[in-house]
Amino acid sequence: MTNVEPTPPTALLETDGLSVTFGGVKAVVGVSLTLEPGTLYGLVGPNGSGKTTFINAISRLVPTSAGRMLFNGHDYTRISATSVASIGIARTFQTIRLLNLLSVEENVQLGADVVGGRRRNVDWWFRSTIRWPRVTGRREARGGGT
Repeated sequence: MTNVEPTPPTALLETDGLSVTFGGVKAVVGVSLTLEPGTLYGLVGPNGSGKTTFINAISRLVPTSAGRMLFNGHDYTRISATSVASIGIARTFQTIRLLNLLSVEENVQLGADVVGGRRRNVDWWFRSTIRWPRVTGRREARGGGT
């Protein structure tokens, strides 16, 4: 008999039948998806279609009513919202508050430091956004645009 080692999960994030309800309102219904590492994805839909609620659910900011979520193969569906950052999941909000005295890089670093409670190098972010005209060459600029 040959022992077969289990293969590590290839998905970075998976949801299976994820649903969120607010009272009788079904905000997200049965969403299943698989996000692979190193790939850029977009979440598109009309106003009120559940995009923000879905992001809030996978960030554990709102409770789910059904389904499960896996990050790097580990089920995190029932962990607390405060524990999500420690496993490597973080989110930003559309209304940002930059610290004017810090550079763009230092402002990005503040967000990266939250993930896992340890300092992370943000070079990956600048490399991934190098083709964005508004980011290119602004790494050392002041965060408030001054």
